[in-house]
Amino acid sequence: MALLVMLKRFWPGEIVVAHVEHGIRGRSSLEDADFVRRIARDLGCRIEVGHVEVPARKRKGESLEEAARRLRHAYLDAVRLQCGARWILLAHQADDQAETVLFHLFRGTGIRGLRGIPPLRSPFARPLLEFSGAELRAFLREEDIRWVEDETNVDRRFMRNRIRHQLLPLIRATVNSRVDEHLSALAREAQTVTFWLEERSRTYLEQLRKPCPGTMRCWNRAVIKGLSEMELCEAIRCEAASLGWPVLDRRRTQDLARLIHKGGRWTFQWKRNLSLASGQGLVGWGILPWEEVVPPGDLSQVRGSVAGPFWSLSWENPHRFPFRLLSMSAAGVVPRERRSIPWWLRGGWPVAVQGSTIIWCPFFDGAFHLTAEPVPGLSFRLVLSCDGRKKPSDEL
Repeated sequence: MALLVMLKRFWPGEIVVAHVEHGIRGRSSLEDADFVRRIARDLGCRIEVGHVEVPARKRKGESLEEAARRLRHAYLDAVRLQCGARWILLAHQADDQAETVLFHLFRGTGIRGLRGIPPLRSPFARPLLEFSGAELRAFLREEDIRWVEDETNVDRRFMRNRIRHQLLPLIRATVNSRVDEHLSALAREAQTVTFWLEERSRTYLEQLRKPCPGTMRCWNRAVIKGLSEMELCEAIRCEAASLGWPVLDRRRTQDLARLIHKGGRWTFQWKRNLSLASGQGLVGWGILPWEEVVPPGDLSQVRGSVAGPFWSLSWENPHRFPFRLLSMSAAGVVPRERRSIPWWLRGGWPVAVQGSTIIWCPFFDGAFHLTAEPVPGLSFRLVLSCDGRKKPSDEL
């Protein structure tokens, strides 16, 4: 409410108030939504209220709080796009910041968790992080503006509320009355350090990434060897964020970094259906099932093409030789080039056969456009184009 009043005083443009009713607290939640409507209209603001049944839309393994946050942010962003706005302003304040830093610390965190709540993370901005709850309530009293308190904020079953109502008051009274200020300063310093680490990680990623079919992303082990464990952990976090993968906790991130440094052939389960694999000097992120994407094909036509989810094969066969397209596993013959193909691709790697003989096998050497004329003078040509993503690129 304080944020809305301040905006109304200093912002000359249109203000759109968006409120999400989560379908958790029953009638009191609906009453809060009605209160927000009345205040917004009294202040001459446009109001959008969304109703989301969080318990029914909670994902497997997701807490009720996590689901509410995800769905709330999705609704707010939808309103932003509808209005053509650049930013969504959230009313988190200094008390929330102190609670969040302690919450992350007690749960187990690294430097990233000590950042607390970021003041800016597009499209969200939090302009009240430097103000305490007491300061904001005093401001509203001076302005003669009513507000309501979310009743779940006093429910001691939640760890965050125990920190808010039991731990922090005890620290203020017996340890340091300025603990909130110190925790906010720690969060700002952690944000600065993390920003620096992320910038360095982006540089690492440019060097680490190497094209490889059948993966969402692939790293070159020759570059990995030059990184420390801390640098590698940051690169892992940065790459996961770029792929939109869920956050991995600190211990498992360190385990993965050590495994990557060790090398060899292995797989690592990130979460559910997300995994990494190592082999042939590569670390593949998001291994795609090649066994399912090489359908048997007749290559005896003059020309043609076959497309998979991230590859395409075209051929020219003017003399209509009786060649067929199979996966390497279906062909049953192992060509010498197999050693150059990452092990997670071998089962479904495409080969051209005549009878039981492999006459053409594209081998992976970092190139994504592989051409073969297997037997000189046969006038038979194949081109395999690959894309590491799940869908073919526009060029394929």
